[in-house]
Amino acid sequence: MIEVLLRLLTVHSFLSLGRLHLPVLGLFGAAGLMCALALSQWTAKLAKVDAESVWDTGMVLVLSAFVLSRALLVAENVHTFLMYPVLVLELPSLTMGGMFLTLVVTWWYVRRRR
Repeated sequence: MIEVLLRLLTVHSFLSLGRLHLPVLGLFGAAGLMCALALSQWTAKLAKVDAESVWDTGMVLVLSAFVLSRALLVAENVHTFLMYPVLVLELPSLTMGGMFLTLVVTWWYVRRRR
């Protein structure tokens, strides 16, 4: 099974379904993210913590990482973004600055929700 997945990653970087082209690494990333959120639900129940709060915090973390990293990418490349907005937004953008801002936003969210 693992050999098939590795072969899929190395041979095909996109999965084509008609006109829809999905990046294989993106699919694996999304699947891993959903597994991590599901595991956090199970762990929250074992630790007797509100599972809904853990889910909400996880979603805030994911969304803020995506949005803040893109916002930093656009802020650093405003001129290029104005000329080629789709091209700039297609670039991978998770940076140390984006992760730091995500940490700050998530900390603020957790403190606010208690």
